[in-house]
Amino acid sequence: MIRTKHILFAAFFTVCTALHAETATYTVTSYHDIALTDGVAPEGSYATFMSTTASGARITAGNTATLTIAGFDGQFIQSVTLRMHSNNTSGAGSMSFYLDDELLAAIPDASFADASWNGAYAGGDAWANISVPLDRAFTVHAGGVMTIVVEASANSLYLGGCTLTYREGTTLPKMVAFSTGTEQTLQPIQERTAGKGVVLPSLPDVDGVWRFLGWTESPLPHTTACPVYYKAGMVYIPTRNIMLYALYTKDSNALPLVQDTLFESGEYALVSAEPYCCMMAGAVENKAVATKPVDLIFGPDSLYRLTSAKTVPPESRYSISFTDTTAVIRHVQSGSYVGYKASSTSYLNSFESEWRVLKAACHSVLFCHNEAGSYVQALFPNISQTGTFFRDTQLQSDAAWTYLLLFKAPDVEPEPDIFTTNPLSGAGLETVKADGVTCIYRLDGSLVRTVSSEEAEFTLSPGIYIIHSPEGVQKRVVR
Repeated sequence: MIRTKHILFAAFFTVCTALHAETATYTVTSYHDIALTDGVAPEGSYATFMSTTASGARITAGNTATLTIAGFDGQFIQSVTLRMHSNNTSGAGSMSFYLDDELLAAIPDASFADASWNGAYAGGDAWANISVPLDRAFTVHAGGVMTIVVEASANSLYLGGCTLTYREGTTLPKMVAFSTGTEQTLQPIQERTAGKGVVLPSLPDVDGVWRFLGWTESPLPHTTACPVYYKAGMVYIPTRNIMLYALYTKDSNALPLVQDTLFESGEYALVSAEPYCCMMAGAVENKAVATKPVDLIFGPDSLYRLTSAKTVPPESRYSISFTDTTAVIRHVQSGSYVGYKASSTSYLNSFESEWRVLKAACHSVLFCHNEAGSYVQALFPNISQTGTFFRDTQLQSDAAWTYLLLFKAPDVEPEPDIFTTNPLSGAGLETVKADGVTCIYRLDGSLVRTVSSEEAEFTLSPGIYIIHSPEGVQKRVVR
């Protein structure tokens, strides 16, 4: 009888769990768009789709389709199913599933008839449900983006959409503590409901030098590299009990780089806006050019601004020689060209090449060649299993589209911004003159050293000190 009760309870728990699961089904509506067509998605979530084949859901050999889903913060993803088919007797490729940069599942390059895919070809409208082979269910962290990349190696694969099965996470509420880097203290904040996060508090600027930016997950010494941080007022969803550190910056007062609209010969950064948000970085290697992520804002003057950098990094500088209709592109740091090999299979190489210049929306530009109707081979980013790279990609040329943005390298380099979680220390030693016996203490009351009357001066490393001398008591901040 007891065993029967246990079985009934387990069955009831399974049914209740299933009843609380939600599904969200997205359907591809064009080669650059996707829509929620069934089920329920979290408020504020969204999906994007882009196929470099530029032919609906179809992905031809050498091309890639990228489907991204964001806004599922705190949701427990139980399964992901793709809606796909192939040609009647052919079609092959690979699939990668990422949560941000972490690869959670993959199908290696294989025929669609292979067991790793469908076990048989499925042509026409014979859509098949392909399960993403996740090792485990997972919870999407704050700001997490799920990315599905399907790369075809033989004509053709079709990615018609996907379905997510999910529910709210069942973990306990997490605690978030705060280290301010100053004398100010903040009490820890616990989530009221697990997975719903906490609203991050604000802090005043330390002084006229150090400005408060937000919160980061690790302590940071003085550096010119800005870390990932979370702004005050946003909802931060912790995945564990965690200490956050206040991040401060010492600004160079340099303004963000503004998008170029003149297309004159010079040194530029080549940047792709949404959905890639990246800039070229380096010379051509293995028929591609690497990228680095960027942050962009679109101003009221209808121009983009590069907010993640106030200059163009050396590895991202490209000398572009413009004519009215063409351009030659050379990577400044290496001295090698960004060119192409026009053949039945086009790809990037490091030989001098003349790109055709097509101007498009938002003062963007398309560097292209080998026009065939409305399609061209163009210098443009796409995502593969190994990351995001600029390649010689087949695109549809459309003046209403936004392609590459140009940001000209400044004539005078600004002083770099400095970032730290320790604004009251970390920038060298300070020499202090002493008259008579002087005692130096830390804020916690511990004695640092005693200076005798014979010593004329001494040095202090960065920090906050209380100095007792014949002249009185003073607090000394050494930066």
